[in-house]
Amino acid sequence: MSDTLRNKQLEDELRIIRDRVEMIANATTDAAYDTDLVTGTNWANANYGKLFGEMPPDTTEGVMQFWMSRIHPDDQARITESLQTVLESSGEHWATEYRFRHSDGHYVPVSDRAYVVRDANGAAVRTCGVIRDITEQKMLYENQRNLE
Repeated sequence: MSDTLRNKQLEDELRIIRDRVEMIANATTDAAYDTDLVTGTNWANANYGKLFGEMPPDTTEGVMQFWMSRIHPDDQARITESLQTVLESSGEHWATEYRFRHSDGHYVPVSDRAYVVRDANGAAVRTCGVIRDITEQKMLYENQRNLE
């Protein structure tokens, strides 16, 4: 097989993968993210901006600072400890709820679920996940609780 033909095949495969990721990201209203802890890059789907009024930075350092600065002060210590624990362990899954500040200043209750990718030595090298606005669920729960 010629290099030109092989390159064409690889480009076609890459296009299919990119289309698939975009379709999956568009199939949900959740904010999806992919943070590469090695290269320092970050990606988020357009829903991130729709849910929270602005997109996170494209760098790991920038996104971590952006994300932490928007977590409700009463939730920050718990979330920081929880994330640090999973990153330093051998765990592959992280899930929690917290309040996240929208760009207009109000807080949105969210559920954040991530998958931690590890290298051959077990070190965390990447986190991929989704953040879901759980405002409706919280309101339904409160309404149900008030009825009891």
